[in-house]
Amino acid sequence: MSPIDEIRSGFEKKLDQSIEQHQRQLEDDLRRMRQRALQDSQMRARDSAAPQLARLPKPGAYLRELAPSQPARLTVGGAELFHKIQDFFDRAFHLVSFSSLHIAEQVVFCFTLEQYLDAYLKDYDVSEVERNQIRDAMLQSRKIDSLGVFLPNQGCFINGWAFEQYQYRMPAAEIYRELWQYPEVIKTILHEWLGHGFLASHSRLGQVEGRLGRSKLQFARDFHLRSSQNPAVNLQYELSDTLLRYSLITEEGWSTWIANLLAALLFESKLAETFEPEDLLNVIQDLPFVLEFGESASNLLIDALTILFDGQAHAKTDIQQAMLILQSPHSYLSSLDPVRLDAYIRNKCGLPLRYVVGNCLLNQAEQNLGPVCAPYAALIALNIDLIPGQVGLADLNYLIQKDPALNPDTRLAILSKFPLGAERNNPRALAQRAEQELSLIAPSELKPA
Repeated sequence: MSPIDEIRSGFEKKLDQSIEQHQRQLEDDLRRMRQRALQDSQMRARDSAAPQLARLPKPGAYLRELAPSQPARLTVGGAELFHKIQDFFDRAFHLVSFSSLHIAEQVVFCFTLEQYLDAYLKDYDVSEVERNQIRDAMLQSRKIDSLGVFLPNQGCFINGWAFEQYQYRMPAAEIYRELWQYPEVIKTILHEWLGHGFLASHSRLGQVEGRLGRSKLQFARDFHLRSSQNPAVNLQYELSDTLLRYSLITEEGWSTWIANLLAALLFESKLAETFEPEDLLNVIQDLPFVLEFGESASNLLIDALTILFDGQAHAKTDIQQAMLILQSPHSYLSSLDPVRLDAYIRNKCGLPLRYVVGNCLLNQAEQNLGPVCAPYAALIALNIDLIPGQVGLADLNYLIQKDPALNPDTRLAILSKFPLGAERNNPRALAQRAEQELSLIAPSELKPA
């Protein structure tokens, strides 16, 4: 048996042994989370003796009276449709003990494409004439499939027009009036609001990216535009783009994980788009036959995944190397065309490579740290001190690639492999031990007073 076959065989055996244990632990953890939510936030239905976790009210008459000529703000004063989700999120993950981590951002449902583009274009760094030209060109092309976005200091915006055009083939106003009947819309809100919104608002890196103009960069990226007409601003965007390259696995992994978890609890459904490493391993093993990338390509990715998910302790430098490969496979093997690779992974798994890896890392963190610690693992992973204006673009790339402690995704991988044992689901214990045993500095909010 060749060395790579031995790696695969050992990897698969360990995965088989851990999956059953993981499922049992997950069921126990989720049952406790359900019970705590019912006790703490009093979400029992008054007219029923059966427990109902976070059963949000269906949109009432006040929704039907809203004119779709204006975007609908779903959280006005924090007392409407998603107040119970916010309350459950705060209590289930012990955020009530860390008041500074509360999310107060609004959720806005855009009925038309114009409304959605106006939110994106509000602070875009171009002249008014060019802004109008961009808007008109996009409206004319009608080729926009972005379902939602979180914009710092503005909130979470949902593209009702895209759901109307690409998913449900019915007017956005009708979707909004019966919002509770469309779980995919709710999942998108959860992904953007409590996923990206939580990290953008409360992680150190998220706040840095906000100051660098992350939302403007995202707009340019999503709609294939130049970032700015100002060279200095373009440099800021390049810095933000570099930070995103090394944190995307963490950001999308957390956002997908929390959206799946809450959607499963709210709709009593199975976790969609949740993956085990073996799922990804099986897909990648077929790469030489499907895309003709060659065995060297699949072996490169398999070796990296093995280091992250084999259940064994590895040196930080090895985890860093594995993560750098997964963050940018084509940098290590030119035949790995990133567009074709992501299209293939998305076709098989429903999400691109780095999204799936991030989801697997959050599942691994859930198993080793406990689900309550999942948001704190993400916050610790993104707790890096890279101040805009003090680090140049070339230096930033060099520092992140050289030092595992400066690579956000590597930090998450290290944390996800760390067994908390009897202190599972204890955020303060995680913060303390991350510093003492892993040399990963935690946010000050998580440390004992």
